[in-house]
Amino acid sequence: MNTIKLTEFLKFSSDLLKGVANNPQLEARLIIADVLKIDRLNFISKPDLLMSKDQIKIIATHIRKRRAGQPLSLILGEKEFFSLNFKVNQYVLTPRPESEFLVERGIYHLEKMQSQKEKLKALDLGTGSGALACALASESAKKKINLAITASDVCELALKTAKENACRLNISDQISFVLSDWFSNIDEKFDLILCNPPYLMEKSTVGVETLYEPIKALYAGKDGLDAYRLIVKNLRNCLEDSGVFVGEFDPTAKGKLLELAEACQLKCSLFGETEPTSRFIEINL
Repeated sequence: MNTIKLTEFLKFSSDLLKGVANNPQLEARLIIADVLKIDRLNFISKPDLLMSKDQIKIIATHIRKRRAGQPLSLILGEKEFFSLNFKVNQYVLTPRPESEFLVERGIYHLEKMQSQKEKLKALDLGTGSGALACALASESAKKKINLAITASDVCELALKTAKENACRLNISDQISFVLSDWFSNIDEKFDLILCNPPYLMEKSTVGVETLYEPIKALYAGKDGLDAYRLIVKNLRNCLEDSGVFVGEFDPTAKGKLLELAEACQLKCSLFGETEPTSRFIEINL
């Protein structure tokens, strides 16, 4: 058979994704729509649309990858974050919905600060795909916050991806990109620093999808705090006196993280759902 109807193949594909995807039909729709270059509404308006043999082969390959555990975002090559579509690949961590909280808190603080300065400065430390920096740029523009953003990463290929995302979102003029191993090439102070550093313990058990992501963006030593040790030691050199650092961390490391910050005489607040599952920390000088 060289062709097959859209609705028939959707059912077939959905059945293959059962037990793999949380929403098999939705993921099947997304894969098929991406290959056919059609809108999701076409599944309703054109149920008898015929698919070619070549299209079926490509979709079948995507389905096999998904059944093997590869994240849908890597198969499609993009992921939505803060209502923006980002290019993702094997060089960057796929943006998570929960990390949107970092942007929300960042905007909250910037709105409070904007009356104090003509122009504010923010740093996305370890930018990866550029999701935090781009979302911050988009939201600050909507709220008319005069903001200069720097996005840094130690990986050249990750930084290239972040630049591409800024360009495709038409906000590249709002962000400066710096190749830097944490603060090594950062020589200024910021009003806001956002960071989703690696925070998994080296022996942490992760799901199969996570195995497709860059190891350096996930793991941070035996206790998962190697990145935070570097961060808290350098905050006084890179954060304005009235500035704030907002980061994500592993809730199980809460006690040790607070000890690290307090040892550097830094003030901390925890945020998240409810104790003891807080997964976000704010640090002030």
